[in-house]
Amino acid sequence: MCFCILGCTSNVGRIKGVYNSRKDILFLFLNKSIFRDRDGHTIFVYTYNTNNQRNQYVFDRRDGELFLFRDSISFAPDSILMIENNRENKNYVPQLKELVKSLLSKMDSLHITDVSSDFIKKGVSLKIYLKGEGVIVYAPNMEDVKGVEWRKYIESMKKLDDFWYYSVEE
Repeated sequence: MCFCILGCTSNVGRIKGVYNSRKDILFLFLNKSIFRDRDGHTIFVYTYNTNNQRNQYVFDRRDGELFLFRDSISFAPDSILMIENNRENKNYVPQLKELVKSLLSKMDSLHITDVSSDFIKKGVSLKIYLKGEGVIVYAPNMEDVKGVEWRKYIESMKKLDDFWYYSVEE
């Protein structure tokens, strides 16, 4: 019984840590999705521009080092990552790797496993998944949240403020 209470308290503490870093979170992760497979060896990074185009970068992690496995570019330069995503540019891959390392480091420091901007068309700008159980949603305008399911989902969550919501049961 104590384990559940401690676990829940820990998750709420992690949620509050992310919430307290919300300005950094928005700056670093808005219009980006970063997913890791469960063993942490493959990292998927997506960026989304205002024209609903998506860039994809897939990395392999071996011995702590990132290797760009594949990219699929729909828009260039990638204004979301602020890089010139052009293989002709010799700095492209090193810049991209350093940026992704930095984003992963920030995620790890806040106990974030994955970040998603996949639901931006539904009015949910960010969905943040935490280690253990816990989800944080950033919906900057509830009027823009589309779909009964999304409204019910957000309304079932606890409110941090008018834009940020969380649940420890995802």
